[in-house]
Amino acid sequence: MLRTDLSNEAYHSLDDLNRSKAYDLVTKTPLHVQQSMRYKPVSTPALMMGGCFHTAVLEPEKLSYEYGELPTEIDGKSPLTKHYKEKIAELKADFPERRWLNAKDYNTCMEMAASALDNPVLRDYMGDIDAMIEATGLFAMEGADCRIRPDWFSPGAEVVIDLKSTMDASKRGFAKSVRQFGYGFQAYFYMEGLRRCGYSPKEFIFIAVEKFPPYASAAYRLPA
Repeated sequence: MLRTDLSNEAYHSLDDLNRSKAYDLVTKTPLHVQQSMRYKPVSTPALMMGGCFHTAVLEPEKLSYEYGELPTEIDGKSPLTKHYKEKIAELKADFPERRWLNAKDYNTCMEMAASALDNPVLRDYMGDIDAMIEATGLFAMEGADCRIRPDWFSPGAEVVIDLKSTMDASKRGFAKSVRQFGYGFQAYFYMEGLRRCGYSPKEFIFIAVEKFPPYASAAYRLPA
């Protein structure tokens, strides 16, 4: 069964094989994977934007707790001034749990989230009160302890939904991303993992949202 008691940080601290490392084992070598496992992933603006986008769409009630928008100025002072930097340091100390994005990146995340939520496919499914959001699945496959964390899964509808930010949400553009980033492998890994956790998923849907105006979105169902 899927677990809902693990935070995102706790999930990423697990040593079980995840989709990314499993895909690297297929496309690279064990030596490359071993090297990557020696270092903790570095938080980057792109990763923070991805997290903010996901939270804004799937768990908006957590958004103000987990993420914050840095002001463009404080008391008329720009980010280059000592006054601004001191005030930001105080702000971060007051809210240590928040991850902070600059105004441009934060607004981009909000525009992307609005586009995703306006997508008719996602909108139809978001009303499912039994759906599980970022729940953790732990299972064994081919002798390895594995883990998954689907963005959205409905045991009743038997549907998995995964949010993706992209440069090009068109059919041709996203097909290129599917090949480049191994999204087909991800779909299989998640579907098989869910089956081993006792579920019967039948469909995997990607909601692709562009990172730039007009923030176009599209839904793609991967064939078996």
